[in-house]
Amino acid sequence: MLVGVAIWIPTMWAQPRYSNNGQQGSPWYLVLMLAAAVLLGLVFADSSHVVGYGLVVPQLLVAPWTTPRGDNDGLWGLIFPMLFVIAAGLSFVAWFSARARARH
Repeated sequence: MLVGVAIWIPTMWAQPRYSNNGQQGSPWYLVLMLAAAVLLGLVFADSSHVVGYGLVVPQLLVAPWTTPRGDNDGLWGLIFPMLFVIAAGLSFVAWFSARARARH
């Protein structure tokens, strides 16, 4: 959970709340989350299926106050369903990396 917050702070929380350039948050968010899921899946192989949810749950808790809102058109609210999809994908990535480690 701490890793998820450590990724959220510089990539989303520290970004400008409102901007007209169309960018909401840092493009490094997904790269860092995927790397964390792979590494944590390798380290915690027995419980790798919950790694993605452990990374995303604290982000869901702070998202209402810290998510960049872009040009304030209301689309920033899509971050909540997106985080659920990201959590499921990261759990699969962590599980897959744990299984790849078990084969060797």
